[in-house]
Amino acid sequence: MPDNTARVGIVVRTKNRPWFLRRALRDVAAQHYALWRVHVVNDGGDRDEVDLAIAELPDGVRRRVSVHHHPTSRGRSAAANEGVRALATEFVILHDDDDLWHPRFLAATVDWLDTHPEDIGVV
Repeated sequence: MPDNTARVGIVVRTKNRPWFLRRALRDVAAQHYALWRVHVVNDGGDRDEVDLAIAELPDGVRRRVSVHHHPTSRGRSAAANEGVRALATEFVILHDDDDLWHPRFLAATVDWLDTHPEDIGVV
């Protein structure tokens, strides 16, 4: 069931790096901005490892995470596109499994976009 309160959809691409995936999901959960949901795209990696990393999340975080498993690798672009298509949020951002954000990253970027509606993105 989609979370209709989420404004930010976060695509996390991963493949056979469960340690990085766990770190990335903890990083998202630590954001000060709370109106987000995550779609993990496992691009041909071990399905069980990804499912376990998600299952280990606290319940309140786990409910905001969905996953799609590609049986074989389709590449970074296809994984990103899969994630974007899966999210019905106002904003979408990529957070690969090896990325880290400052805890106020989402708050600052959403604030910028809210106060600068003429801008279509933040870098």
